[in-house]
Amino acid sequence: MEAAAGALLEEKVHKMDNMPTLGAEDFAFFLQAVPGCYFFVGNGLDSEYLHNEKYDFRDENIEVAASVFVQVAKHYCGR
Repeated sequence: MEAAAGALLEEKVHKMDNMPTLGAEDFAFFLQAVPGCYFFVGNGLDSEYLHNEKYDFRDENIEVAASVFVQVAKHYCGR
């Protein structure tokens, strides 16, 4: 969370403890072997849900997600 807050405005980062999702991922198996995290990049409150014919991904979110990945890498590498 600290790394994401370093890339974004802190009020844009929300911890989702025990929040159930309908997504089916095998990521938990990776976490049994190495530490890690899973994060979501939102598309805005006025966006249609994913897998909806009206959903339109906002291209500017690519920059947001990439900056979070960079900060996580820097944090993990101690830089």
